[in-house]
Amino acid sequence: MGLDMTHNAWHSSYSWFVQYRVIFAEAAGYKVEFVGFDKDPSGHFWYLPITPITEFQKLGMWEKHLEDPLLYLLCHSDCEGWLLLPYLGPLKDRLKELLPKAIEIAEKRGCGPQLEESTNKLIVGISQAIENQEHITLC
Repeated sequence: MGLDMTHNAWHSSYSWFVQYRVIFAEAAGYKVEFVGFDKDPSGHFWYLPITPITEFQKLGMWEKHLEDPLLYLLCHSDCEGWLLLPYLGPLKDRLKELLPKAIEIAEKRGCGPQLEESTNKLIVGISQAIENQEHITLC
Protein backbone atom coordinates (compact mmCIF):
# COMPACT_ATOMS: atom_id res chain seq x y z
CA MET A 1 0.00 0.00 0.00
CA GLY A 2 1.30 3.41 -0.88
CA LEU A 3 0.97 6.49 -2.99
CA ASP A 4 0.81 6.36 -6.76
CA MET A 5 0.79 9.20 -9.28
CA THR A 6 -0.21 9.06 -12.90
CA HIS A 7 2.42 9.45 -15.63
CA ASN A 8 4.56 7.02 -13.62
CA ALA A 9 5.67 10.02 -11.57
CA TRP A 10 5.56 8.30 -8.17
CA HIS A 11 5.05 4.80 -6.77
CA SER A 12 6.17 4.48 -3.17
CA SER A 13 5.07 4.26 0.45
CA TYR A 14 3.22 7.04 2.21
CA SER A 15 6.03 7.21 4.76
CA TRP A 16 8.63 7.82 2.03
CA PHE A 17 6.42 10.57 0.53
CA VAL A 18 6.32 12.29 3.93
CA GLN A 19 10.08 11.90 4.43
CA TYR A 20 10.72 13.08 0.85
CA ARG A 21 8.67 16.23 1.39
CA VAL A 22 10.31 16.91 4.75
CA ILE A 23 13.74 16.81 3.08
CA PHE A 24 12.64 19.17 0.31
CA ALA A 25 11.01 21.49 2.86
CA GLU A 26 14.34 21.66 4.70
CA ALA A 27 16.21 22.21 1.42
CA ALA A 28 13.88 25.15 0.69
CA GLY A 29 14.56 26.63 4.12
CA TYR A 30 11.25 25.89 5.79
CA LYS A 31 11.29 25.25 9.53
CA VAL A 32 10.67 21.52 9.95
CA GLU A 33 9.29 19.94 13.09
CA PHE A 34 6.19 17.98 13.92
CA VAL A 35 3.44 20.55 14.37
CA GLY A 36 1.03 18.05 15.88
CA PHE A 37 -2.53 17.20 15.08
CA ASP A 38 -3.85 19.59 17.74
CA LYS A 39 -2.34 22.58 15.88
CA ASP A 40 -2.67 21.28 12.33
CA PRO A 41 -5.24 18.54 11.66
CA SER A 42 -3.34 17.53 8.54
CA GLY A 43 -0.38 16.53 10.75
CA HIS A 44 2.20 18.27 8.57
CA PHE A 45 5.77 18.20 9.79
CA TRP A 46 6.63 21.75 8.73
CA TYR A 47 5.52 25.29 9.22
CA LEU A 48 4.46 26.82 5.94
CA PRO A 49 3.79 30.42 4.95
CA ILE A 50 0.22 29.43 4.04
CA THR A 51 -2.23 28.83 6.84
CA PRO A 52 -4.77 27.50 7.10
CA ILE A 53 -4.66 25.13 4.17
CA THR A 54 -8.16 24.33 2.93
CA GLU A 55 -9.39 20.90 1.94
CA PHE A 56 -9.54 22.04 -1.69
CA GLN A 57 -5.93 23.23 -1.55
CA LYS A 58 -4.82 19.91 -0.08
CA LEU A 59 -6.35 18.29 -3.17
CA GLY A 60 -4.32 20.60 -5.41
CA MET A 61 -6.98 23.19 -6.25
CA TRP A 62 -5.44 26.63 -5.75
CA GLU A 63 -7.11 29.92 -6.64
CA LYS A 64 -3.81 31.61 -7.48
CA HIS A 65 -0.19 30.85 -8.25
CA LEU A 66 1.98 30.43 -5.17
CA GLU A 67 5.25 32.30 -4.80
CA ASP A 68 7.12 29.06 -4.12
CA PRO A 69 5.89 26.27 -6.44
CA LEU A 70 7.31 23.66 -4.05
CA LEU A 71 4.33 24.44 -1.82
CA TYR A 72 2.01 22.72 -4.31
CA LEU A 73 3.76 19.47 -3.30
CA LEU A 74 4.34 20.26 0.38
CA CYS A 75 0.74 21.31 1.04
CA HIS A 76 -0.78 18.43 -0.90
CA SER A 77 -2.69 15.51 0.51
CA ASP A 78 -0.63 12.34 0.57
CA CYS A 79 -3.36 10.14 -0.86
CA GLU A 80 -5.61 11.92 -3.36
CA GLY A 81 -6.00 14.95 -5.56
CA TRP A 82 -4.12 16.51 -8.45
CA LEU A 83 -1.01 18.41 -9.33
CA LEU A 84 -2.60 20.76 -11.83
CA LEU A 85 -1.04 21.40 -15.22
CA PRO A 86 -0.50 25.18 -14.75
CA TYR A 87 1.74 24.50 -11.74
CA LEU A 88 3.75 21.57 -13.10
CA GLY A 89 6.41 23.55 -14.99
CA PRO A 90 7.27 25.81 -12.04
CA LEU A 91 7.23 22.78 -9.67
CA LYS A 92 9.60 20.85 -11.96
CA ASP A 93 12.00 23.80 -12.10
CA ARG A 94 11.91 24.21 -8.32
CA LEU A 95 12.63 20.52 -7.74
CA LYS A 96 15.63 20.73 -10.08
CA GLU A 97 16.87 23.84 -8.28
CA LEU A 98 16.61 22.27 -4.82
CA LEU A 99 17.79 18.77 -5.76
CA PRO A 100 21.52 19.23 -4.92
CA LYS A 101 20.69 20.59 -1.45
CA ALA A 102 18.02 17.91 -0.92
CA ILE A 103 20.49 15.15 -1.85
CA GLU A 104 23.01 16.58 0.61
CA ILE A 105 20.38 16.44 3.39
CA ALA A 106 19.20 12.97 2.33
CA GLU A 107 22.73 11.54 2.26
CA LYS A 108 23.15 12.47 5.93
CA ARG A 109 20.04 10.33 6.57
CA GLY A 110 21.17 7.43 4.43
CA CYS A 111 18.62 7.93 1.66
CA GLY A 112 20.46 10.08 -0.90
CA PRO A 113 20.20 7.62 -3.82
CA GLN A 114 16.51 6.97 -3.09
CA LEU A 115 15.74 10.69 -3.01
CA GLU A 116 17.62 11.31 -6.26
CA GLU A 117 15.85 8.40 -7.99
CA SER A 118 12.42 9.51 -6.72
CA THR A 119 13.03 13.10 -7.84
CA ASN A 120 14.24 12.09 -11.29
CA LYS A 121 11.17 9.87 -11.71
CA LEU A 122 8.90 12.70 -10.54
CA ILE A 123 10.53 15.15 -12.96
CA VAL A 124 10.13 12.73 -15.88
CA GLY A 125 6.47 12.17 -14.94
CA ILE A 126 5.88 15.91 -14.69
CA SER A 127 7.54 16.40 -18.09
CA GLN A 128 5.30 13.73 -19.62
CA ALA A 129 2.18 15.33 -18.13
CA ILE A 130 3.22 18.74 -19.49
CA GLU A 131 3.89 17.25 -22.93
CA ASN A 132 0.44 15.62 -22.90
CA GLN A 133 -1.21 18.76 -21.44
CA GLU A 134 -2.57 16.72 -18.49
CA HIS A 135 -2.75 17.02 -14.74
CA ILE A 136 -1.03 14.47 -12.49
CA THR A 137 -3.44 12.50 -10.33
CA LEU A 138 -2.47 11.21 -6.88
CA CYS A 139 -4.19 8.00 -5.84
